[in-house]
Amino acid sequence: MIKYSKYLIPYVILIFLLGYRHILILELIVVITHELIHYLFALYFGFSGFYMEMSPIGLSINLKDIDEATISQDIIISISAPLMNLIFSFIFLYFYNIYGYIILYQLHMINQAVFIINIIPAFPLDGGRVLRDIIYVKKNYKASVRITSVISIILGAVIILLYVFLLFLKLNNLSLLIIGIFIISSAIIERKRLVYLIMADVVKKKWRFLKNKYLENYSISIYYKSNLIEGAKLIDKKRYAIFYVLDEELCPIGMISEGELFQGLKNKGNITFIQLLNEKRL
Repeated sequence: MIKYSKYLIPYVILIFLLGYRHILILELIVVITHELIHYLFALYFGFSGFYMEMSPIGLSINLKDIDEATISQDIIISISAPLMNLIFSFIFLYFYNIYGYIILYQLHMINQAVFIINIIPAFPLDGGRVLRDIIYVKKNYKASVRITSVISIILGAVIILLYVFLLFLKLNNLSLLIIGIFIISSAIIERKRLVYLIMADVVKKKWRFLKNKYLENYSISIYYKSNLIEGAKLIDKKRYAIFYVLDEELCPIGMISEGELFQGLKNKGNITFIQLLNEKRL
């Protein structure tokens, strides 16, 4: 399946009007190679099945099961392609210095640009995934997405301001404006997507448990007057949560599993943990 960003067609039309058709073809070759490298590394780790998405800043291959990757696997998959672009950039520059063909220099510059763009620590770029993974080491997944989204919006705004600054210097680099807008819009979409992650994660955990016959779990101590939505925000996407419900004296008064929390939300709404415990005892 191939998906298209709403910004893609206007961008392509603009490129053709400006007379950059030749460069557009070379860019397409480079970004396809970039995504193929991602895919080969993902295949190495056992992930398959994908859909392609085309946007003004390139083409991306989205693997269907990539959310099941470990942090280290995701970092390796994310960083592999930009590093290869950097290597290709040096290779094309080396052969350009020997043979002098302009196409070699253009491929050098495009690979260099793809490397620089993709290491920006912002969604939906490879650098954004790496930043999210690094934050995920210390925090839960949802917090890592929220923090990375905020950083992405800030960086997108900085890129747009850089475009405006260069415009005052009579340097109209339209690509900067497009990249800035795309980063901000992608970060907002990623932030909104968090709302739908909770229930999707429950289904994935059940599937993983039945497949592997085990599931990692972790415990959280929570105040008995906290509501279930507050508890749901603390749930990690890959591990099963066990809530120890504590009173003001930090004494445990009961235990609620992640499954019981979602069942309580479904049947009783956003009640408190103590109310859910009382329901269990009836």
